[in-house]
Amino acid sequence: MTIASCTFGLTGEEAADRVRALELLEKHDYRGIPQARINQFVHPSLLSDPAVASVVHAMDRDLGKAVLVARLRESSTPPHWPRACLSSIFWSC
Repeated sequence: MTIASCTFGLTGEEAADRVRALELLEKHDYRGIPQARINQFVHPSLLSDPAVASVVHAMDRDLGKAVLVARLRESSTPPHWPRACLSSIFWSC
């Protein structure tokens, strides 16, 4: 299973969402990934397969809040690689 995002950087809205998420995580306990968030990552044809969601929940539970915060911070400012370089590595977003 692959869970990934686009390597071409965040839109303004996505960057603002990350800032809000980080602010919330600093102030509140983390209770795990909500189903609505899983729905954003998993193809609709697989949402009814409990094995798929269970992998995402297990990963979230095992890694926890500290790793989520670190991942959000690190991936919010991607390296400034030339788009042509990325296009040759990745097929598409």
